[in-house]
Amino acid sequence: MLQQLLTCCVAQLVDLFGGYRDEWIARDLDGWLNANEIYEGLPDILTHLMQQHDLYIVTTKQVLAYTNATLLSATSQLSSKKPI
Repeated sequence: MLQQLLTCCVAQLVDLFGGYRDEWIARDLDGWLNANEIYEGLPDILTHLMQQHDLYIVTTKQVLAYTNATLLSATSQLSSKKPI
């Protein structure tokens, strides 16, 4: 029973967090991106790698669009036309 309760609470928290995140992004994408900055130095590394290789990002993010927005804001070398 405790496991069922915990599972229910976790699912509710995931939904609550996801809803809040979605509202924040819709209202203030730049603010969300600033609060979710990519690690220092990573944009330069990604840019360098992209000049030499095809680059594929594997993520556990719930919504790929947010990953793309984060990466696109991190470096001007990334293009929404390039597979991410």
